[in-house]
Amino acid sequence: MIKFNYLIFLLLLNFTLISANNKSNSDPDITIELLNVTTNGQILPNNTINFNGVDDLVLEFDLRTSYTGTVAKYCEGTSYAAFYEPNEFDNETAQHYNNGVEPIQLIWYPIKLEHINNNHYSYTYRKKLLFKKSTVYSTGCSIVFTYGPTKLTYKIIGGTKTGKEPYSPSVANIKLTSLSYSDGSPIINNKIIVPDYVGNEIGTQSINLSFDFDVKYGSQFSQGYYPSYIIQIRHDEGYSTSLIPLFEKIISTDKGTVTIKNLVIKSSDLRPNDHLRILFNFQEARVNLDWALIKGNNEKPILNNIISDNQTIAYGQICKPFTTPSAPYIDYSIICDRNVRTCQTLYDYRYITSFQWQTRTQGTNWTNISGATAKDYSPNKPFTENTYYRRLAYFGNEQYSISNTTAVIIQDTSISNNICCDQSLQFKNSQPQPINGSAINTDSYTYQWQYSKNFRRNEFLPWNDILGATNQNYNHNFTEDAITNDEKTQFRRIIKLNSLPINISNSVVVSRYSVLDYTPTPSRRSSLQSQSSNNLDLTNLNEFDINNLSIYPNPASDILSIDGPVNIELIKLYDSYGTKLDINKHQKSANLIEVNTSKLQPGVYILKIDNTTYSKTILKN
Repeated sequence: MIKFNYLIFLLLLNFTLISANNKSNSDPDITIELLNVTTNGQILPNNTINFNGVDDLVLEFDLRTSYTGTVAKYCEGTSYAAFYEPNEFDNETAQHYNNGVEPIQLIWYPIKLEHINNNHYSYTYRKKLLFKKSTVYSTGCSIVFTYGPTKLTYKIIGGTKTGKEPYSPSVANIKLTSLSYSDGSPIINNKIIVPDYVGNEIGTQSINLSFDFDVKYGSQFSQGYYPSYIIQIRHDEGYSTSLIPLFEKIISTDKGTVTIKNLVIKSSDLRPNDHLRILFNFQEARVNLDWALIKGNNEKPILNNIISDNQTIAYGQICKPFTTPSAPYIDYSIICDRNVRTCQTLYDYRYITSFQWQTRTQGTNWTNISGATAKDYSPNKPFTENTYYRRLAYFGNEQYSISNTTAVIIQDTSISNNICCDQSLQFKNSQPQPINGSAINTDSYTYQWQYSKNFRRNEFLPWNDILGATNQNYNHNFTEDAITNDEKTQFRRIIKLNSLPINISNSVVVSRYSVLDYTPTPSRRSSLQSQSSNNLDLTNLNEFDINNLSIYPNPASDILSIDGPVNIELIKLYDSYGTKLDINKHQKSANLIEVNTSKLQPGVYILKIDNTTYSKTILKN
């Protein structure tokens, strides 16, 4: 008897070991749990919840999803819950997907499980669900929670629906209560005006809106259970309509107020006469609202609406006038004298019909300055607090561009905002050391690093924010090699309070030189010579050869011609910020190359021949 029992033990142990060894590492070990459940109904055993006499059953809980293992795909997915009615009213629990029951989505929530310890991952979020007694069958319904292949089923009982009730439609009442710009400005004539550009960036407009809703449930539960709304931009194109979604949400109550703040609309998404559209869905009821006409992205956009930089002054001092910088990043037309090979740059605003200057302080919103409608503006007053200015440039009455914001900053000696130091990099592909700044001992302030590149000797382009550079120190990485000798980039740090500048640091300059950072090996030297054997030997380009190159017309319009013995593969074009551009080049003859410039924006560009020190400034009309 003992031997028999021992034999059974060995067989069971062997079966357990085989089963364990055969279990794949990719098999998930996922659990779904409902924790901290609260309800105005009654919680019963076996994952069952009863209406217990209430008409509106409110169920609130923490939904926790956990995984133990090492398979990365199980750590990220969608937490999903669906409502199932009984199959043919036979009291089936509807926890299987193949029983002919159509699910009604209650939750769809992308999640990423967080690492807890060892190989254990978990994610928890709070959720609130509402159920109507009159729309839940008396035979019971089910909620199935899923994550990956794992599911958890709860049953809802105590409803009064039998399937024999007469049809009743759902009703949805929607009322707009407010619509304004996020800075508090009113929206006039039901038109949201989106600027084409803000400085040199694609323009955006931010709006706030709210609406009241009140819905009454019908008997068509299969059409959906919760109200939901989608905010869209609607394009009308003849007989067709296309939509760009901006915001979407499901509401877990039957009445209330929805408030949305800082909803951003991008000018690049817009076409003439677009509409802001609200689509409100509730069971079979659908409300389609066109609330406002959106303007922006005209066929003649206003570019380079730039005003002079921030100023730091003493308390009670008068600042300098705000002007438009005289530099080749402004819209311009070119007049050239072909005899002396000189060009004069004439700045104009051919797409601008009017200006309006605005101002604000730390505690106020933007307001128009009465009478300030010229290209330049001078406050001509003593300043006792930090004050901010910007310029609106209009094309007609509706399309416009917003300039960069310039600040008049009162000197605050209590803030130490210093950065260090100038750097000179030896090679064209060298990278700078981190730029260190003094620390600010308060959580109220934030940092913003800026850069500015030179376009001609010691003349620099406007300052631009560096995306994501908001730490005390900054480590810059040049993505392109230096393309001119002595290329310079300035850096500085802005200290902000409530997103507005209150202090500007000193600036440091990083200088780079277009010198090769290697010595060609014999094989590489042979390759370079082979590339240029039928053209110019670019590894030894001298001043006489450079002078034999002819590049015309300059300024260019649609085609730029390069006349001379040069390898087409080595011709590169960069914008004024040093970014290499994709260009179409064609070898028209042995010594003639044409570059298509028709799609380039008006501005200043740099033509570079690789493996040489040759560079030339190109103007584009």
